[in-house]
Amino acid sequence: GVNPKNQSPVGNGHIVCWSIYHESIGSLFIPNFSTSYLESFRPWLEDTVPSKVGHNIYSFDKHIFANSGIHLRGILADTLRLSKMINNVSEGHGLKYLMKVHLGLEGHGEYSDIFTRRTVLGLFEGFPEGRLKTSRRKVAGQVGVPTLFGGPATKLGRGREFIPLSSIPTTYPDKLPILQEYACLDAEATCKLAGPFLARLGEQKSNVPGGTLAHMYTQIWNPYLDALTRMERNGVEIDRALCERLSGEALALETDYTQKLALWHPEPINWGSSSQLSDLLFDKDKLNMPQPAVMGSPKAIKKAPKGKYSTSEASLDWLWFRAPE
Repeated sequence: GVNPKNQSPVGNGHIVCWSIYHESIGSLFIPNFSTSYLESFRPWLEDTVPSKVGHNIYSFDKHIFANSGIHLRGILADTLRLSKMINNVSEGHGLKYLMKVHLGLEGHGEYSDIFTRRTVLGLFEGFPEGRLKTSRRKVAGQVGVPTLFGGPATKLGRGREFIPLSSIPTTYPDKLPILQEYACLDAEATCKLAGPFLARLGEQKSNVPGGTLAHMYTQIWNPYLDALTRMERNGVEIDRALCERLSGEALALETDYTQKLALWHPEPINWGSSSQLSDLLFDKDKLNMPQPAVMGSPKAIKKAPKGKYSTSEASLDWLWFRAPE
């Protein structure tokens, strides 16, 4: 197993179990605890015909299969990337969030919430359950983790560790049906998201041949992601001379833009300060903030802890698109 939040899947982790879904046959859970079935599926997994979809399939699944000697090919779409292309300022792109919002399917919570247990150290030191951090990432209406696994919905912290999935059949046999349901629901949701997502991108115009964002994804981004996966596994050679030249060009552009901004706002200001920039844009009426009902994006109007409007790139891009004046 591997925790993708703090460990790269490149060369780390192996397949303990996996699932596939097809609309004509439903879901299939493939255990890999003691007997490997990978070789039986190798011809299909390595088939180059674009027929497979996954969520974060390039940055995770493809590497995990490669760790077992399987070269995953024929990837039609990655729903994580499709979601970001549709709405890059969305509240979330995680599979649990997407399946709830777009499909109305109830997930089981975050992986780190479910497949964890208290450590021996945690038991001996007497950490009470209330001291573990409660997860706030669950979508409203989801089935609670206590119902499924008999424990609190917590984030991984002191006195807590992941349950090795390979030990579930022997150590936690009552959890095996839930693991099967968890994996199969993920596969089903991913498959059902891909079609509508590609259709939505097909309705949005683009300058690439074909004229839509769907064409841009299939012709440019999808092949690029495959190349990026190979770069992650093999490494890349850095052209130091090119990087130094680009760095000089970027510095010159920064100086030019700073001088132009000074003509618009001659008073001294640190343009790199989000706090000062927020004051300038919103509090000094240089930019009238549209009302939330008009903007319609909770993330774009989110305020920082000190009550100032966000000046993140995503927020400003959204404002420029919706309220360029």
